[in-house]
Amino acid sequence: MSFTQACVVVDCSCSQTCFKYTLKPRQRMYIYIVLGYYNRRGINPEAFLKEIQFIASDPDEEHFFEVTDESALKDIVDALGERIFSLEGNSQGKGFGLQMAQAGFSSHLVNDGVLLGAVGAYDWNGAVLKETKHGKVVSQKSSYKDEFPEALKNHAAYLGYSVDAVISSRGSQLYIAGAPRFNHTGKVIIFTLKNNGNLTILQALLGQQIGSYFGSGLLSMDIDGNGYTDFLLVAAPMYYNQGWERGRVYVYSLSSEAFFTLHGVLEVPHHSQNSRLGSALAQIADMNGDGYKELVVGAPLEDDHQGAIYIFHSQNKMIGPYYKQRISGAGFSAGLLYFGQSLHGVLDVSGDGLVDLAVGALGAAVIIWSRGVVRIEAKMTFEPEKINIFNKNCQRGGKEVTCMSLVITERKLVSDTSVWYSLVFDERRFSPWAVLDESFRQQPRTLLLHTGNQECERLDFSVQDITDYRRPIVVAVEAGLQSQVKGPVLDPDWPTTLRTELPFWNGCEEDTCTPDLILHSRTDLLNVLQFCSTRKHATSSLCSHRKGHEEKMFVVETGRRKMIVFAELQNQGENAFRTSLDISTTPNLLFSSLLVKVLKCLSVTASQRSCNISAPFMRSLSQVGWLISNVLKCFHVLISEGEDGYPDDNTNNIILPLKYQADLLFTRDTDPHRFEIRSGFYSSSGKEPDTAFPTFNLTFNVQNLGIFFVKDIILEADIWSVTKEGNQLVDITDYFIEEVIHVIHLIYINSSNSVSIPLHCILSLSPSKALKLTFRGRLHLPTLQAVSYHVCFTLIKLKLVYCLLR
Repeated sequence: MSFTQACVVVDCSCSQTCFKYTLKPRQRMYIYIVLGYYNRRGINPEAFLKEIQFIASDPDEEHFFEVTDESALKDIVDALGERIFSLEGNSQGKGFGLQMAQAGFSSHLVNDGVLLGAVGAYDWNGAVLKETKHGKVVSQKSSYKDEFPEALKNHAAYLGYSVDAVISSRGSQLYIAGAPRFNHTGKVIIFTLKNNGNLTILQALLGQQIGSYFGSGLLSMDIDGNGYTDFLLVAAPMYYNQGWERGRVYVYSLSSEAFFTLHGVLEVPHHSQNSRLGSALAQIADMNGDGYKELVVGAPLEDDHQGAIYIFHSQNKMIGPYYKQRISGAGFSAGLLYFGQSLHGVLDVSGDGLVDLAVGALGAAVIIWSRGVVRIEAKMTFEPEKINIFNKNCQRGGKEVTCMSLVITERKLVSDTSVWYSLVFDERRFSPWAVLDESFRQQPRTLLLHTGNQECERLDFSVQDITDYRRPIVVAVEAGLQSQVKGPVLDPDWPTTLRTELPFWNGCEEDTCTPDLILHSRTDLLNVLQFCSTRKHATSSLCSHRKGHEEKMFVVETGRRKMIVFAELQNQGENAFRTSLDISTTPNLLFSSLLVKVLKCLSVTASQRSCNISAPFMRSLSQVGWLISNVLKCFHVLISEGEDGYPDDNTNNIILPLKYQADLLFTRDTDPHRFEIRSGFYSSSGKEPDTAFPTFNLTFNVQNLGIFFVKDIILEADIWSVTKEGNQLVDITDYFIEEVIHVIHLIYINSSNSVSIPLHCILSLSPSKALKLTFRGRLHLPTLQAVSYHVCFTLIKLKLVYCLLR
């Protein structure tokens, strides 16, 4: 009797650097095969090599090979397959048909029976059978030849390692089968199988990596429960990545034309360990209340072979790319191994209405009870919908404020439970603009929610005075479950905090107001016409030298230190928000004061002010006035948010051409020179030498008592010096000017024989400065002694002329 048996067959990956196999026919029709991949598992290479050399047939150089190139791996496997399958077959030495089929290696219920995988059929290329109530349906080997060519007959594709079925959107049923060893990378076929045995392959999905075992696990998912397949999941649990056998699951979407397209890949990339993710796949009922089913994926090699499972939630009719929960086998029992090698999520073992999950392990099964995943829906409504700051309808803390109400509505989607919530106004502002009333400040608060019903609670609060209505008040509500130990848990993807904005009402019909600001302004200065019309100033030099345009020239009188600007603002349109007044003055003036309570001004520069007219609104049809002191050139600009209906009247440019009234003091020497002259007699108050032409001094003082620089001071003097008969009485010989800052034109003396001697000079004086003017002359004693008179005076007519300064 002859027989054939393969002792060991183990696959490897494309990343391995040393591939070994041996062949040693120690017993008739026995085959010893070792495919080593010690680099994956961290095996000691020295001990491993000794072991497989012992297994290999002698001599080692003919039966022991080292492979570092994947292309060489395929050639060796082809040769190995020829030697293996030459020993297999029936008694006539031909290959097997269904004798080694192992039908039932995998199974799946379909509409009219059971689909069975037969991995050993047709020389281990595999096949798919169907058991119906009318009998067994078997397809011929030739049905697979297009996807499993004769050239690869000795590769042992293992078709039927996994089987499944999908329902297209048109209602047709398609069968799925995996062949994880096909061409070393794996293949999945989509086909139809009629009860007469006709098998038609519609599409094939190919693996990407040698030894990944692509197609070893299949799962069709109808995540929305409409009876049609949405996705096909194909496992490649031995997929090798970054030095670890991590595994991955391919997600294919099914089109309306029943064509599969790669949609994405599920991985756990951050675990530096062997995992074999995808060794088991299971669809479970909706856990988070969104109506879509979830996915569980086994990873039995994680945590040093203790194993783990991953739960992926569906989101918006899609499978989420990242897992939502990881359950490790180490948490159940210290000795538990390969937790997650099989999965089943159909039965409700605990009887609580939730589907429980059965997880297979080495020699054990673990039942995991489900906790419902819930979502809390919160909503906030305000009464009124906007903050009316114009209506101060209550008092809080002795202040008039705006009072409002907030209604919180919460609804839970699954099962009755108790929840808590807390409310915060302006969580990022140190001092919030809104404050809950005293009776509602206890946080957090509790509500009992019933499934599908909503619960409401009304909270009263007040809004404080603010200056910026554009920024709404942000209201945040956070909710959570009262119990964290039992009952449902919150959906981690569902927000637990709701934020909404409570806007301010601007008092206008639209969201944007249209104000109409009108600015009027004037000063308290008198123009020249007004100045000269008063009796007090009618005789001033300015009024005697008027040249016209009196209404355009303004006068600053002597002693004036301030000027006042009267301004008035009206709003004839809708409310104006953040109305401000920009005031600019000439840089040589000082801003003294602004007299109005509603204006708050900030200094921009030494000559500029920016003032807020009202906070935050200047109401429609309102007006405000103010006084500005010590401004001689004023530029007013009005600014407000919102488009002004008539912006031309928002600017007042007050330019005042000025004349300052000079304050000059003109005096003479209080002790002038005196002479006594009689016929034959002469005496003087001074010590003069005995001469026929004694000298004398005439001294005058001019002082600027004002605060302005005075220029173009004209000093004119007429000295009577000649008698009617033409006799010379007096001569002016010289002059002296002391403490003069600016002299524009010096004195000139006309010495011609005339009734008088005219003197003329032009001077300038700075504030608080003075000058002394002295004329020196001489008397003609012979002429004077010959004149007949009782008393004689030397007559001097002195006149001071000055202009008002601009």
